[in-house]
Amino acid sequence: MDIHPYNIHVDQRGRLVLPAVVRQRVGIEQGGTLILTLQDDGMLRLTRPEEAVRRSRGLLHTLSTDDSTQ
Repeated sequence: MDIHPYNIHVDQRGRLVLPAVVRQRVGIEQGGTLILTLQDDGMLRLTRPEEAVRRSRGLLHTLSTDDSTQ
């Protein structure tokens, strides 16, 4: 996965302003919702709700597979 640093600005009302290229690349539309997670190391992670659901399903599948072997 390529890592591209972008300067993100915080406007006067505390909103993060994402560059258009970032919004287009990940499919964020005006009025869209993202999940903001503050990680233990101080990093912020933005996740689309659809991706969070997909990852949760994968985790649940892994857990159910692990439980069935016991």
